[in-house]
Amino acid sequence: MQSNFIKARIKRPFILTGLTLLFTELLLMTGFGLIVKLLVIIIPVIFVVACIKRAAIAKALLLITAAVTVAWLSFSCASIAYEKETANTGYRQNITGTVTEITREENGSISSAILSDCTVGGVEISSKILLYTNKSADFTVSDIITCTPFQLVSNQGDGIFAYHTMSDKIYLKAFSSESTEYVVNKTYKGLINAILNLRSLVSEKLSRSLDSISFSISDALITGNTDSLSGEFSVNLKKCGISHIFAVSGMHLSIWTGLFFIILKNKSRVSFIPNLLASAFVIFFIVFTGFSPSVMRSGIMLLFVFMGRILKRQSDTLNNLGLAGTILLTYNPFLAGNISFLLSFTATAAISVWNDYIFPEKKYPVGKHQKIRRLLQNQLASILTSVGVILTTLPLTSVFFGYVSLISPLASLVSTPVAQAIMISSFIQVLIPEASRLFSCVSTITELFCDALTRIISFFARADFTVISTKPSTIIPVFIITFTVCAAIIIFIRKRRQALIAVLCGTLVLSSVICADIYIHRNETTVFVAGEENSTLISVIAPSGSHTTVYGSGGSYSQAYKLKSYLNSKGILSADLLFIPRDSKTENNNTAYIEENLLPQSRIIAPYGVYEKQINSDTYIYNENTEDFAASVIITGGIKLVICTLPSSDFSEKDDIFTSGDILICRSNIPKSLSTDNFSDIIIMTDKLRPLDISHISTKNKDTEIIIKGASYAIN
Repeated sequence: MQSNFIKARIKRPFILTGLTLLFTELLLMTGFGLIVKLLVIIIPVIFVVACIKRAAIAKALLLITAAVTVAWLSFSCASIAYEKETANTGYRQNITGTVTEITREENGSISSAILSDCTVGGVEISSKILLYTNKSADFTVSDIITCTPFQLVSNQGDGIFAYHTMSDKIYLKAFSSESTEYVVNKTYKGLINAILNLRSLVSEKLSRSLDSISFSISDALITGNTDSLSGEFSVNLKKCGISHIFAVSGMHLSIWTGLFFIILKNKSRVSFIPNLLASAFVIFFIVFTGFSPSVMRSGIMLLFVFMGRILKRQSDTLNNLGLAGTILLTYNPFLAGNISFLLSFTATAAISVWNDYIFPEKKYPVGKHQKIRRLLQNQLASILTSVGVILTTLPLTSVFFGYVSLISPLASLVSTPVAQAIMISSFIQVLIPEASRLFSCVSTITELFCDALTRIISFFARADFTVISTKPSTIIPVFIITFTVCAAIIIFIRKRRQALIAVLCGTLVLSSVICADIYIHRNETTVFVAGEENSTLISVIAPSGSHTTVYGSGGSYSQAYKLKSYLNSKGILSADLLFIPRDSKTENNNTAYIEENLLPQSRIIAPYGVYEKQINSDTYIYNENTEDFAASVIITGGIKLVICTLPSSDFSEKDDIFTSGDILICRSNIPKSLSTDNFSDIIIMTDKLRPLDISHISTKNKDTEIIIKGASYAIN
């Protein structure tokens, strides 16, 4: 029995351990730690039973047990470190760190920086610090800076997993005041700092020679820094479903490492030289792009591919992916909640599985026009692979984003070659001296490619029904059933055609359900009131998402993110209008953050006094803003909403436009001077609900959605 156990072979052991780590850490993150503890007890029992008859199964169970235990231990250690370092939260604590990344505003001034190798109050910490600077900040990447911010807070993260932002090890945020002074020590010691400084120099050289739009595109493709991309361009990328082109990962590494093999293919008699040089470049590129999860995943996979070539061993894509996931998730368990890592991991696995197990085998044409026919076949295969990746990652995108781009395969096919051309021309531009004529010529070529890419993306983004909303309650059950049927066919019948038919049937069912949902809700106007806080942040969505108005500028960062997620779930990636009913200084001073999340096409700050605006054919706003009064009337879909943004407002001398309507929405409490008799429903936005002797709806513990259809409405 012992001999059989030792000889038992698992074809892809690392994909088994990688997936086990991933699912175990997801269970721990979502609060199902008890299940993990039970698994650690139950799996060894099954292992003992399996040893009697099935040595291969027993060995697999042993690997799973080890992976579950490692995941549990690494997650516990990371959580302890997180809790210890977030205990530094407080005010006026001295911080020191090495600058590894800088984000600049449009005028070139530093808006924020990421610090590593940090100390807080003289005590070393393992986490990074995200420092929001003031106008006096003047330093570069690899400098060591010391300052005393007016506030230091823990980074709790946004979205479904609080662990999403912890995966980047930025546990603390520091906020500088206008009076904060920075002590800067210039240093270029260490290879990593030298590489990071080189990244900064590359960005500066590109910025000097290209216009702002071309620079933002080329800098994102070369260095992975997407902060300079405009809001409109970012929205168009999302609509086209090609944001992955700017997420530095396998495509970028494949282009750069491929150069080594092109150059050295006929000049090197020893095969390990180009593989060795490519491996060294991969390590350099991981550091150069800031250790992003996607580039680390693809980098580790490529390293094992090159290592296999050097050692004359054939590599396996799925096994390499599992090994990369095992290493990364053991080192940083919070990556299991990082959407960038999850999408990168899932998409790579999907490409391998679809090509190896589901798509029919390629039969290359022979005879006349074989090159053209082969090219067309390869392009068709690229589109089919993109569709396969979209279908596989659909549950993730529906949970995290709430939408999917239908035009993604075609947009990716057309945009990718142009993006690759920009990468190559930008790289050449970096190498050429600025004073030469060739440099100017290459700069012009880069700008032409960037302009072409902008036009292509803008063209695809304008297509009708580019983005549709996806509901996890619909997507996930259909996905699980389709996946189960497809896996059963592959394992037991081993027929690709039947597996593909099963996938197509599942896709047809899913498409039918989504289309039916769109048709049923086509004429509805939706008003969403973000709850759980004493603030005003309301969205009004016209029928079929034809126009979206966001009202208010209050609320915390998490509330703004919540509203963004809600709009995404409706297939809306940007608001048409942000209407601020009062001067931004009277709100939470986070209007810029709201604009960054909602990307409104226009903004209106209501002036002092009376202001009225016909937003579109369905929505009209009447606003009054004075020292002792702040309220608005929104008439949409034939329903009148009165919103009081100042709880102490005096309604005693106001006419019917403010004192009657269908729905009254108030912050904190209803003003004493306002009678509620002329309203059908009352909604109180508050996190500290005061006792009221009238029937009302509170957003204290939940969000509120108002569905308006015709002259009637329903409040959920």
